[in-house]
Order: sequence, then C-alpha cells, then structure tokens
Amino acid sequence: IFSKNVAEDVINIVRSKFTIDNITIKDSFSDGIDIDFSNGSILNSKFYNIGNDSIDLSGSIVELSHINSFSSGDKAVSIGEGSTVYAKGIDISNSRIGFAIKDSSYLELLESTVRDSEIGFTVFQKKQEFGPAKLSVNNLNCNENKIIIQEGSQLENDWKKNGAKIFDE
Repeated sequence: IFSKNVAEDVINIVRSKFTIDNITIKDSFSDGIDIDFSNGSILNSKFYNIGNDSIDLSGSIVELSHINSFSSGDKAVSIGEGSTVYAKGIDISNSRIGFAIKDSSYLELLESTVRDSEIGFTVFQKKQEFGPAKLSVNNLNCNENKIIIQEGSQLENDWKKNGAKIFDE
C-alpha cells in the first residue's frame, strides 16, 4: 500500500521488464504509476484519490487486468507514444477521463466498466511525430455520454447495439 505520496509519480518504471501485482495507491498528489518504454503487467491493483493519472503509459507494451480506479483527477488510464495495451476487468469511476489513447497507441479493452466520469474515452493524435490512435472494445459497461474520437483515429466496438453516443472532434 502506497498512501499520501507527494512525489510526481508514486511509482516510475523506465526501460524495464516488470510485474506489479496486488498493490493499492491512494491519496497521491500526482500520477499513481508512470511506465516509460517498458514491458510488463499491472494486475489486481487499486487506485483511490489520485491527483493526476492513475496509470500513465508511454512507449510501452502492458497487460492490465482487474484494476480499480476511483477518483482520478485527470485520466484513470493514459496510453501514449506508441504503447500497446491489452486490458480486461478494468473498473473506473469518478475520473475526469476514463481512458485516453493517443499518439500511435492501441488499446484492446474487454469486460470493463467506466462510469461517473466527465469523458469516457478520448482517442486522438497529440504529438506531430506520432500517428492516430486505435481503440478496440468489447463487452463494456459505460454510462458516459461523451466518447471523443479524433478524425483519423479508430474505434472498433460493440457499443452501437448498446446505444452509446460517439462524438467526433
């Protein structure tokens, strides 16, 4: 358990292989976990009252499984700079943004929930040196009324049959 940290990142992993299993991060000033150019997994973990992003991934290949994120000040999960993420069993509530997928990154998301957040998903290109992002979703429970997909980025999903509203920007 990591509690009441005031560092920029509670955990920062750079250019490494890693496995994080069964941790709790709560009442953090900034990011919970920041992963840069690394490969690994984050499993069975919980994030409460995170000042910025619960999980921030850049240039990495990561498996996320059975993650709970409650009250992230910015994004529950930020995926950028060519990251590839396979996620299952993610439960997000009360974040400004549930998932942000950007800059040539890819998220495959299964059997997850996003609720009571300002924006459910954003899929876009932020940095000129990267391309658009891609999101593939199946079996998602999402009560958010805003999902933003920038032109050129892609969304593959089973939401249409569930009546989700998609906004292009």
